[in-house]
Amino acid sequence: MNSPITVPYTNEQAGELNISYEISDNGEIQEIICTIVGPRFPIWLQLRKFSLMSQRKDSLYVPLFSEANNSKNLATSLFIDEVYTSIMSREKFKVWVA
Repeated sequence: MNSPITVPYTNEQAGELNISYEISDNGEIQEIICTIVGPRFPIWLQLRKFSLMSQRKDSLYVPLFSEANNSKNLATSLFIDEVYTSIMSREKFKVWVA
């Protein structure tokens, strides 16, 4: 089931972007598949669709590094991090912080 979320971004050119996401849980690995929806798509954002992975340990989620998400420009990578934080907070999943 897809869920909508609006994610603010501190880049003055973006404002807010609408995202549809779906969460799947495969044992101890969680995957969140995100798609930017709507006609608004800023030029700095080089991905229209991306996935976020976490490993569940006890009741905490540890974000997993994705080369595909971080091989783009810095603004895209930072926005993807903001999306992850917003979704995990909204879903009330506790993220492990070093």
